[in-house]
Amino acid sequence: MSKITYVGADVHKTTTTLVFLNSYGKKIGSRRMHTDKVVTYFSNHPIVTIGMEVGIGTQYLAKKLNQQGHKTKVMPARKIKAFYMGQKNDEQDALAVAHATMACYIEGIQLKPTEALIAQAFLRQREQIIRHRVAACNQIRGLLVEHGFKFSQGINSLIDGVKDLLKKNIISRDLKDMIRLSLKIIEFHINIEKPLNKKLKIIAERNPETKRLQTIPGFGPLGAIAFLISIGNATTFKRGRDVSAFLGLIPKQNSSGNKIRLGRITKSGNEYTRCLMIHGARAFICHGNQKDKNKQWLLSVKNRCGYNKAAVAWANKMARIAWALLIKNATYKRELVSLKDVA
Repeated sequence: MSKITYVGADVHKTTTTLVFLNSYGKKIGSRRMHTDKVVTYFSNHPIVTIGMEVGIGTQYLAKKLNQQGHKTKVMPARKIKAFYMGQKNDEQDALAVAHATMACYIEGIQLKPTEALIAQAFLRQREQIIRHRVAACNQIRGLLVEHGFKFSQGINSLIDGVKDLLKKNIISRDLKDMIRLSLKIIEFHINIEKPLNKKLKIIAERNPETKRLQTIPGFGPLGAIAFLISIGNATTFKRGRDVSAFLGLIPKQNSSGNKIRLGRITKSGNEYTRCLMIHGARAFICHGNQKDKNKQWLLSVKNRCGYNKAAVAWANKMARIAWALLIKNATYKRELVSLKDVA
């Protein structure tokens, strides 16, 4: 057992397959056990490096193993894919994880603290509620179009229009019952979303780092929380551009020789965080202070490249500014210019 240096773990909800490697990367054994017994098994085991693929329960398992003195490395599936050999099964999966663990150029994700996991759970719940609410609104719109009734965009316009339709005697009783049921579903999701939004605002106000991030134009409470959860410890990034690259806000490169080809953004990283940042950038374009120097720069980008590219450009800059504020423990200071000078 003392020869074991690296362990690859293929973790499932009920069972876990372990593959053991020596310091040269040679397989010297494997074992399958119940997932609940993994922590107990390694409690009396010599210190090793244990690799896992991101999945259900890996954050908890990695924290418990770290407390025992072991070194853990939790990696995304896309970074392990290149190490697969042979047919796919649990043991081959664990072997690929073990070889990826040996590779020093493969970096693992940061383990999130309990507070961050709770805040992330609130964000996920809110995202799911909004998705269900939008689906319910689209469903009732589509059903009523079949009966010749159309409503303008917006949830308030839909609810007001449907309520007015219920007061009239131009539709059947069965159709009215269907509309009432759909309204209950929509209002149910709205009533759940409101306290969730309040809770997330309280979390954002309670954290000094999210309060500093909200001084940057385009960052609201939700965007600040999502950004902080996504990047974790800012000191793990060498520069701000690494943060924007981590969030998928840089151009995809397909270069060869001396010919540089830049395409659309990579869209790597957390999709929800990137979505909130781009929506925040759009809000800054439409409603930002006209005297802000960054707003003037943003408007010039919009005139040259268009609205959407300008929004992505500012989202990229938001990520870089946010990293600098977190590293320097500072707040964003607006630089105002005279509109006469701009003209």
